[in-house]
Amino acid sequence: LLSTDDHPNGPEWTEDAANARLIAAAPDLLAMLKEIMADSMIWQIGMDTRDRAKAAIAKAIGAAS
Repeated sequence: LLSTDDHPNGPEWTEDAANARLIAAAPDLLAMLKEIMADSMIWQIGMDTRDRAKAAIAKAIGAAS
């Protein structure tokens, strides 16, 4: 992996590309998080993790957490 300083197109390009990949993956990430939260085995996940997941979903959909 290239560091941002070593990228041939400069650090801005690397950050922009990383942001674009994250934006492109966001719908899939949100769908998977919702699926995990709906799973009947969710009780095996710690309460703090569940609360953080709920907050992340709320933030992604523009709802209050």
